[in-house]
Amino acid sequence: MADFPRDVSANELAVLWGIASRNVQRLATDGIIPRSSVRGRFPLKESTVAYLHDLREKAAGRAAGEGGMTLAAQRSRLTDLQAQEQELKVQKLRGDVISRDEATEGWTKIARAAKAAFLALPSKIRFAIPHLTAHDAVVLGRLCRESLEDVANELEGDDIPGVGSENGLTDEP
Repeated sequence: MADFPRDVSANELAVLWGIASRNVQRLATDGIIPRSSVRGRFPLKESTVAYLHDLREKAAGRAAGEGGMTLAAQRSRLTDLQAQEQELKVQKLRGDVISRDEATEGWTKIARAAKAAFLALPSKIRFAIPHLTAHDAVVLGRLCRESLEDVANELEGDDIPGVGSENGLTDEP
């Protein structure tokens, strides 16, 4: 067996391993290969063993990459996310789920219709009960608006999209 030098330069390791010398420096900076006590030199045997170990770990998917996740964990997470995305698409096609915008639009329509129905009550009641006075209709209108305000006050702070004065749901008639 040939005698090899104990310590070698980054260029010598690069030639031996078939990589660029800047990659040897990066491996040392990343702590993958050890440095020698002599500046700019690397222990040949230990560096080669460490480099080969790192390559095996990466090939097996066990080396931690970005965010500290191993390649295997990243692949598993990606597979899970892709499965969730496909399941969501299937649910949407079946009509089991709707978007947030669709839900907001639907509930806004329901709230507006309920508001209009509440505010129409005094006229309908006055028509159904003809002996009521104009004053009675005003009182009924006030009670309906107060009921709507009570509902709005109860929902206030619940952070419900589509509920509020910007949609005309809490304004006076």
